[in-house]
Amino acid sequence: MKLLRGSIHSGPVRIAYQRTGGDLPPVLLIHGLTDNGMIWNSLVAELAFSYDVVFPDMRGHGYSSLTPDGDYRVAAMADDVVALVHELGIAGSVIIGHSMGAAITAYLGGQFGDLFRGLVLIDPPWIDPASVTDASIADAYAAFETDLKAYRSLSYDELVANIRSRNPNWIEADYRAWAKAKQQASFDALAVIPSLARDWQEHSAKITLPALLVTGNPALGAIVSREIAEVQLKAHPNWIEYHSEISGHGVSRDDRLGTVKAIKRFLLDRFLEN
Repeated sequence: MKLLRGSIHSGPVRIAYQRTGGDLPPVLLIHGLTDNGMIWNSLVAELAFSYDVVFPDMRGHGYSSLTPDGDYRVAAMADDVVALVHELGIAGSVIIGHSMGAAITAYLGGQFGDLFRGLVLIDPPWIDPASVTDASIADAYAAFETDLKAYRSLSYDELVANIRSRNPNWIEADYRAWAKAKQQASFDALAVIPSLARDWQEHSAKITLPALLVTGNPALGAIVSREIAEVQLKAHPNWIEYHSEISGHGVSRDDRLGTVKAIKRFLLDRFLEN
């Protein structure tokens, strides 16, 4: 599979991206915090023959630049995606996001719904607002910072061995993509964390687009609880859910076959309907 590589500028930030290309319906993939675009490699391989798949590195991740103003809010990253959509001429995409990427996707769906055909939200960081405090946000930041420092102390091969030991059911390409992403991620990008924890209900309430909500098992580390999932599905009658009881937060890697099947079905429905 041949990939096209390029970059665009969103204000002062250079956003690197890869795409599969071709005169095909566009699909946009947005990764999570401390990941990069290549974390999607197994899904890209599944979709590349039917879709023009575009997968950027978000600011402070992968081969994209840092931002001189220190703005890593969800809204700022969403603006980067809008700039990418306009520059590449891929309005009408279905946008798929995981974790931080799902928060960005939900924001885009509410604020820029006319640019997209549908959303796939893979275990977004939707936490009970009652549990979100300054202290809990500080704890989350400290946990990410500690993990990233630990990852930086390891070689690439040690990182691969680390993630393989914790997730023995992933495929080999996912281990390698994860390890490379941790080596490239910037501590600066952790500044997104407060905007991930706050205001997500306001963002989701503005979404009118069809969506596929992909959830895992909180007992295995997934974020979205059954209660929150059910409230969101009731509030959005044009949403559907794929729930994987065998998956934690990394649903698309923990349950690759089930997730890919659900995403392919959703994409087919969205592009056939329009």
